Amino acid sequence: MSVASVELLRAAASGDLKRLREILVQGADINGTTKANQTALMLAAAFKRIEIVEYLVLAGADVNVQDELGLSASDWARHDTRIIKLLDARLVVDDKSKSARPELADNTVAPSAVPVAPSSWSELRKTIRRVYLSLPHLSPGSPAFRTLFRVSIVVLLLVLGFGTYHFVTSRVSTRTSTGIKPDPTSLPVNAATKPIKSVPAVGGDVAGTELFLPDAEYPPDATVASGTISVNIQVSRKGIVVNAEGLDGDASLRRAAEKAALASAFAPEKLKDKDLLIHGTITYSFLKPNNTVPPPAQEFGFSTDVSARSNVSASAGGPLAGAERKLVIPKIPKSVRVEQESATVVVRVNRAGRVMSWRPLEGDESFRAYLIKAARSSTFNPAKLSGEDQVVGFITYKFEY
Repeated sequence: MSVASVELLRAAASGDLKRLREILVQGADINGTTKANQTALMLAAAFKRIEIVEYLVLAGADVNVQDELGLSASDWARHDTRIIKLLDARLVVDDKSKSARPELADNTVAPSAVPVAPSSWSELRKTIRRVYLSLPHLSPGSPAFRTLFRVSIVVLLLVLGFGTYHFVTSRVSTRTSTGIKPDPTSLPVNAATKPIKSVPAVGGDVAGTELFLPDAEYPPDATVASGTISVNIQVSRKGIVVNAEGLDGDASLRRAAEKAALASAFAPEKLKDKDLLIHGTITYSFLKPNNTVPPPAQEFGFSTDVSARSNVSASAGGPLAGAERKLVIPKIPKSVRVEQESATVVVRVNRAGRVMSWRPLEGDESFRAYLIKAARSSTFNPAKLSGEDQVVGFITYKFEY
């Protein structure tokens, strides 16, 4: 058995119609058999390859060949009515041809009956249609033919719909992949947001314990107009910042933020149950100031009116209570209007009893500078200061009317 015959039988059994057509066009014997005398038509019928059976029948395969068991292609079809009808139709055609040509009654094959593979699918479909129309049960006026025709129309519409959907989706995906950009005029344009300066924010284990939290000043050598700097701080149980380290941002802004963080103070009574060193963060916001308005010429904005109020008293609080040596009374001019009963300034005092830093908690801008000057000039008794490090407390000023 030739290689072409083996390939033909294999294509028929596997249902590979394209390969089968190629082999037949190359001249392979359509009725070639295996060692068991089985033809390609028998194998296609046994494996229910309806398309292969149609093609082989139309190409002139012999439906009367029997294998060594005496079984024909109809026997191998195993009662598959579709295949059996195709094979029976071929038998009818063969019988009519022999009746019209008595000289072929001895099973001699005429030259015109040599199997020729159809040259195209359209020819194959036309041939199948002619075969179907030759069958009595598929005449154009029969119910079976009308049913088959309707089913074919539905299948054709489904195929066309799927093809249209696939074409549209492929076109859309292609246009998307090529990077079609939207019209920039249709996109909303957000106006630039002007930076806003915010107050320092405390985080970590020291959040909510701050007593004195000075804001960082915008440095004159800064290279950026605005920015935000976070500073890691370590605070002792006395409420004193012992270490400050800026995390990121402009170098000049980091230095200013670290300086402000070192000047901050926290409430010792809120830190007594924590570790020896409490970790936290302070976040500072920087914004380049508007220099169109000149700063006041006088230090702390003091008025030239030296007539001071005599109804102001001062008292120390926190760890500084009882350790005061001299509490300076602020000299607030009578021309400055005071509408509150008291004001508090948080101070940090070193071991020598001198005030190192300060922060007013209340007070109008009009007289806050007087409170700061009085607080920074106050002194305390080192012998009465608790601990071995700087002490954070506060001075409260009361106004009597």
